[in-house]
Amino acid sequence: MEKKINVLIAGQSNSICNYLIGLLGVRYKELTFLSGVTINQVTAHVEKQPIQITIFESKFLKTFSNIEEIEKQAKAFQNSLVILLQSKDTKEKQMQWLTKIFPNAIILYKPLNPAALFHRIDNFLESLVPKNGKETLSLPTWALHPYLNLEVLCQNYQNNREKVVKILKLYLLQIETQFQRIEQMLKENNCQKINEEFISLRTAFLYFADKKILQELDQIKNELENATERKLLERKIKEAKKIWESIKLEIEEL
Repeated sequence: MEKKINVLIAGQSNSICNYLIGLLGVRYKELTFLSGVTINQVTAHVEKQPIQITIFESKFLKTFSNIEEIEKQAKAFQNSLVILLQSKDTKEKQMQWLTKIFPNAIILYKPLNPAALFHRIDNFLESLVPKNGKETLSLPTWALHPYLNLEVLCQNYQNNREKVVKILKLYLLQIETQFQRIEQMLKENNCQKINEEFISLRTAFLYFADKKILQELDQIKNELENATERKLLERKIKEAKKIWESIKLEIEEL
């Protein structure tokens, strides 16, 4: 479902902002992209039109110089979900004062994980809805599968099959890439990085996997935490890939 949510993207990089517009445009109706502007101009825009979600792109954040002035402007965003999209090379000092100015902000790093972005946004939007005020929908027959649980996605998109499939395709690409990275880490025998990547991968499954699948992945995750032998690592990743192949087949059949 296209939600009537106002999303503001403030950035300097047209490529990442266009990517965000394409990604978020599937779900949210009102998107605004401000480029080459100051924080004062962004604040003026927010004051004219209520914004639920504000995304500050990393290159735009680097233009912030006057901390005191930004602290004054930050009040305009106190009722908005603020997402700071950072690059890995962001200086620690800058991060410290940004989180001080926007204490409730969510920090996401590039390359952007779409699943993480949607998860954070949905959690925020759900917090705005009274517990007894959310309408529930019954699942259509096309959404019923042994390995998939599409309840959350169907609820978000009002059982719109085309949009549910489009989001699942994004997850498919993301998870395929993550498994490729894990395969490379296996060659390097880097246990710590494998664990970190698998935890991230497991999070993506929360949106569409059946409860039993999540339990199986949790068991694999727990065994990976203590695994040091290459053969054990390979066996556990092979088990996870087998689970994923079954899910992938169901996604491709939708």
